[in-house]
Amino acid sequence: MFEPSRKVVWYGQLETASAKTPVIYDPGLPEPPRGQIYLYNAERDAVLRYVLHIVQPLLKNLDGTDRVQVEKGLSKKWRSARKNFLREYGSNGMPQTRKKTTAKPSETLLEQETDASNDDDWTSDYDDFDSD
Repeated sequence: MFEPSRKVVWYGQLETASAKTPVIYDPGLPEPPRGQIYLYNAERDAVLRYVLHIVQPLLKNLDGTDRVQVEKGLSKKWRSARKNFLREYGSNGMPQTRKKTTAKPSETLLEQETDASNDDDWTSDYDDFDSD
Protein backbone atom coordinates (compact mmCIF):
# COMPACT_ATOMS: atom_id res chain seq x y z
CA MET A 1 0.00 0.00 0.00
CA PHE A 2 1.14 3.54 -0.74
CA GLU A 3 2.47 5.52 2.22
CA PRO A 4 3.17 9.25 1.56
CA SER A 5 5.47 9.57 4.58
CA ARG A 6 8.12 7.49 2.82
CA LYS A 7 10.90 9.62 1.40
CA VAL A 8 11.49 7.66 -1.80
CA VAL A 9 10.07 7.89 -5.31
CA TRP A 10 7.14 5.49 -5.53
CA TYR A 11 5.89 3.88 -8.74
CA GLY A 12 2.37 2.60 -8.61
CA GLN A 13 -0.99 2.39 -10.23
CA LEU A 14 -4.18 4.37 -9.74
CA GLU A 15 -6.97 1.81 -10.04
CA THR A 16 -10.43 3.17 -10.69
CA ALA A 17 -13.52 1.37 -11.95
CA SER A 18 -12.75 2.39 -15.52
CA ALA A 19 -8.93 2.40 -15.75
CA LYS A 20 -5.58 1.48 -14.30
CA THR A 21 -3.20 4.41 -14.71
CA PRO A 22 0.50 4.39 -13.83
CA VAL A 23 1.37 7.11 -11.31
CA ILE A 24 4.56 8.30 -9.67
CA TYR A 25 4.93 9.89 -6.25
CA ASP A 26 7.99 12.09 -5.76
CA PRO A 27 8.71 13.34 -2.23
CA GLY A 28 11.06 15.92 -3.79
CA LEU A 29 8.15 17.94 -5.15
CA PRO A 30 6.92 20.91 -3.12
CA GLU A 31 4.66 20.04 -0.23
CA PRO A 32 1.02 20.26 -1.32
CA PRO A 33 -1.72 21.81 0.81
CA ARG A 34 -2.67 19.77 3.84
CA GLY A 35 -4.62 16.61 3.02
CA GLN A 36 -3.52 16.58 -0.61
CA ILE A 37 -0.80 14.91 -2.65
CA TYR A 38 0.97 15.49 -5.95
CA LEU A 39 1.23 12.50 -8.30
CA TYR A 40 2.49 12.21 -11.84
CA ASN A 41 -0.40 10.78 -13.87
CA ALA A 42 0.91 8.93 -16.95
CA GLU A 43 -2.41 9.13 -18.77
CA ARG A 44 -2.45 12.92 -18.55
CA ASP A 45 1.34 13.27 -18.69
CA ALA A 46 1.26 15.81 -15.88
CA VAL A 47 1.76 16.22 -12.16
CA LEU A 48 -1.70 16.54 -10.63
CA ARG A 49 -2.95 17.31 -7.15
CA TYR A 50 -5.22 14.75 -5.50
CA VAL A 51 -7.16 14.62 -2.24
CA LEU A 52 -5.13 12.13 -0.20
CA HIS A 53 -7.92 10.32 1.66
CA ILE A 54 -9.83 9.78 -1.60
CA VAL A 55 -6.94 8.63 -3.78
CA GLN A 56 -4.90 6.64 -1.24
CA PRO A 57 -7.17 3.54 -1.24
CA LEU A 58 -7.01 3.51 -5.06
CA LEU A 59 -3.20 3.46 -5.21
CA LYS A 60 -1.63 0.03 -5.69
CA ASN A 61 2.02 -0.98 -5.56
CA LEU A 62 3.78 -2.20 -8.68
CA ASP A 63 6.16 -5.06 -8.09
CA GLY A 64 8.89 -6.75 -10.07
CA THR A 65 8.80 -6.43 -13.83
CA ASP A 66 5.73 -4.18 -13.81
CA ARG A 67 7.61 -1.59 -11.77
CA VAL A 68 10.70 -1.82 -13.96
CA GLN A 69 8.63 -1.43 -17.13
CA VAL A 70 6.80 1.63 -15.79
CA GLU A 71 10.03 3.16 -14.52
CA LYS A 72 11.80 2.70 -17.86
CA GLY A 73 8.81 3.64 -19.97
CA LEU A 74 7.96 6.82 -18.10
CA SER A 75 11.31 8.19 -16.97
CA LYS A 76 11.69 10.79 -19.77
CA LYS A 77 8.04 11.87 -19.69
CA TRP A 78 8.10 12.00 -15.88
CA ARG A 79 11.22 14.19 -15.79
CA SER A 80 9.74 16.54 -18.38
CA ALA A 81 6.42 16.82 -16.52
CA ARG A 82 8.27 17.36 -13.24
CA LYS A 83 10.36 20.13 -14.79
CA ASN A 84 7.23 21.80 -16.21
CA PHE A 85 5.46 21.51 -12.86
CA LEU A 86 8.35 23.12 -10.99
CA ARG A 87 8.60 25.87 -13.59
CA GLU A 88 4.89 26.60 -13.32
CA TYR A 89 4.43 26.14 -9.58
CA GLY A 90 7.87 26.87 -8.20
CA SER A 91 9.40 25.42 -5.09
CA ASN A 92 6.42 26.28 -2.91
CA GLY A 93 3.81 24.48 -5.01
CA MET A 94 1.89 27.67 -5.73
CA PRO A 95 1.32 29.07 -9.23
CA GLN A 96 3.99 31.54 -10.25
CA THR A 97 2.73 34.96 -11.29
CA ARG A 98 4.55 36.62 -14.10
CA LYS A 99 4.00 40.21 -15.09
CA LYS A 100 3.24 40.67 -18.74
CA THR A 101 4.70 43.86 -20.06
CA THR A 102 3.85 45.53 -23.30
CA ALA A 103 6.84 47.84 -23.15
CA LYS A 104 9.84 47.36 -25.32
CA PRO A 105 12.93 46.61 -23.23
CA SER A 106 14.36 50.05 -23.94
CA GLU A 107 11.20 51.95 -22.92
CA THR A 108 10.83 53.27 -19.43
CA LEU A 109 7.56 53.62 -17.55
CA LEU A 110 7.65 57.40 -18.07
CA GLU A 111 8.04 56.96 -21.84
CA GLN A 112 5.07 54.55 -21.90
CA GLU A 113 2.84 57.01 -20.06
CA THR A 114 3.91 59.89 -22.28
CA ASP A 115 3.27 57.89 -25.44
CA ALA A 116 -0.11 56.74 -24.17
CA SER A 117 -1.41 60.21 -23.41
CA ASN A 118 -0.52 62.05 -26.66
CA ASP A 119 -2.91 64.72 -25.47
CA ASP A 120 -1.46 68.23 -25.19
CA ASP A 121 -4.61 69.60 -23.56
CA TRP A 122 -3.91 67.91 -20.26
CA THR A 123 -2.08 70.98 -18.98
CA SER A 124 -5.29 73.04 -19.12
CA ASP A 125 -6.76 70.74 -16.45
CA TYR A 126 -4.16 72.00 -14.01
CA ASP A 127 -4.64 75.75 -14.56
CA ASP A 128 -6.68 75.96 -11.34
CA PHE A 129 -3.64 74.91 -9.34
CA ASP A 130 -1.48 77.87 -10.32
CA SER A 131 -0.92 80.03 -7.27
CA ASP A 132 0.49 83.03 -9.20
